[in-house]
Amino acid sequence: MKNEQIKTVEEIEIDLLKCQDQVAYYEAAILKSTALKNRAEILIVQTQTRKLTAATNQLDSQLQSLASHIRELEQNLEAANNLCLEFNAKLITAEVAGLNCSLSEYLN
Repeated sequence: MKNEQIKTVEEIEIDLLKCQDQVAYYEAAILKSTALKNRAEILIVQTQTRKLTAATNQLDSQLQSLASHIRELEQNLEAANNLCLEFNAKLITAEVAGLNCSLSEYLN
């Protein structure tokens, strides 16, 4: 039982690390996408002042696409954060079960 419990804890720790990697990926992607969105907003102002309608329209389209992409990344980030919380809860549960098993073996 003790070896099975340790294996479970190790598996949960691996899952948690993978989940934390996903969180880091989504956070980095959001930062990069937000920077691109900010650049597009600046360029829109520049093209509008120069009356470059085609460029403004193209930038506006990209801006809308980036905003949609950022929303999707934020949803994925929230899901990954929730998954990390679940793995943390499972890890604590498995560790407590392992401690209970060890205590039972010690007392018997």
